[in-house]
Amino acid sequence: MKKQFVFLAGVTLMALASCSDGINIDNPYRPVNETIEFANFVDNPGTRASKGVGYTFNEGEKIAVYGFENNAGTENQIFDNQEVTNTAGHNNQVWAYSPKKYWTTGCTYEFYSAYPYEQPFVFDAATKWFSLDNFTVDNDTAKQVDLMIAERNYATPNNVVELTFHHILSNVNFYAKVSSDVNPKEVTSVDIISLDVTGLLNKGTYTQTGWTSNHQ
Repeated sequence: MKKQFVFLAGVTLMALASCSDGINIDNPYRPVNETIEFANFVDNPGTRASKGVGYTFNEGEKIAVYGFENNAGTENQIFDNQEVTNTAGHNNQVWAYSPKKYWTTGCTYEFYSAYPYEQPFVFDAATKWFSLDNFTVDNDTAKQVDLMIAERNYATPNNVVELTFHHILSNVNFYAKVSSDVNPKEVTSVDIISLDVTGLLNKGTYTQTGWTSNHQ
């Protein structure tokens, strides 16, 4: 009777550990050793703003990551405002964080991110939405930042998480057109001395209301 009890307890513990403790369910005795990595971040080309399309993050820039691991309906948050830093510039896209987390066979994953890390984003773990209170655009163009958020779902472990960021600010562009009455042979260039714009706000609050589907 004692042997049967010990055997059943061991089976129960193994089942509970199949996802949360990194045990491969295809082979319960072999641990999963692949770390969750982040790479190849891009801006959404449909919402281009101050950061252009492509691998435009610079060395030292940081994002905030939130991540969830789901095992047969039981959800566990494995990343909570995790700082992830670009360590190699926009050409190599090497991103680092600590301590490392591991993929687990049999689980599904959700990742959410906000840029830049230094901004006081609020993330609601229940709705998986971001908000930001009283964000102010700096008057100094060199200090202005571009707010972006991202979401990615994985049905199976994928090793590298690739996030596509979406801008949550509007980029206002101004264009000047020379009158058709001007003779281009006589006037080869035009200098705009000043431009006055009214009614644009430099401070506001952002509250997210949903996500566009982004699954893999």
